[in-house]
Amino acid sequence: MTDIDSANLEPEPGDSDRGEDPTISDGPDPADGFDPTPMPDGLAESARGKVWQVITGGTAAEDLRTYYDMRGDYAGRTFLDAAPVTANEFTASDLFAVSLLQVSIRPGAARVFLDPGTQHTQLITALTAVRPEWDLATADKPTYSAMAQLYTVVKRTLGKNPWVSASKLCARKRPRLFPVRDKRVRVLLGLYQYADYTIDWQVFSHVMRQPDVVDRLAELKDEAEAEHEHDDNISLDPYPLRHLDVLLWMEARRRGIGGAAR
Repeated sequence: MTDIDSANLEPEPGDSDRGEDPTISDGPDPADGFDPTPMPDGLAESARGKVWQVITGGTAAEDLRTYYDMRGDYAGRTFLDAAPVTANEFTASDLFAVSLLQVSIRPGAARVFLDPGTQHTQLITALTAVRPEWDLATADKPTYSAMAQLYTVVKRTLGKNPWVSASKLCARKRPRLFPVRDKRVRVLLGLYQYADYTIDWQVFSHVMRQPDVVDRLAELKDEAEAEHEHDDNISLDPYPLRHLDVLLWMEARRRGIGGAAR
């Protein structure tokens, strides 16, 4: 959920695919038969504890207000709301939306996403197999399998190993289901060392199944919006997973994880 704070700032490590090693494994290839990698012992609860520290911290509500203030220079709701918003097609608006999160789509890849052809058909087939109403909190093996098909075909279209860009584009299309995976947040939660998207998804799913986490995210949304009840410039997305993405990234950036602190 990395964003442009100023037109004068260059992307930082962890904010984009720049500097990522294309030879590093990112998890299982669904073409080889799919099974989510078992989570290491204690990882899910450790990550949940780190999430709890962030969402109960004194800056959480203000971080949401800052991120979703449309007078500022964060993506806010524009990442998901940039029109047209279509469920089962890739559009130029989708490519524009991910550019707000400091990644760019190469011209050749953009044409594959937008123009009819064999690769485009593969993308749409994978996209439509992932239902818009699916939620990460209730994900099971068939859900992860469909997610993996979409994620890997998007990544292959983008080229090399652009796991950051692929995660952001999938999150734009299915915001209930795909967490935004970038280096900052993965390091913050202790996930980066495992280099496996299926572990990341399972950890986020575990976190989003916790009633206290879900309740706290709802409280923070209400708090962030209530202080500016009559201010149309502050309005949050309806998806708790997106709020969690924002809060984790804001905290990781504040700590200087994956790049300079700001």
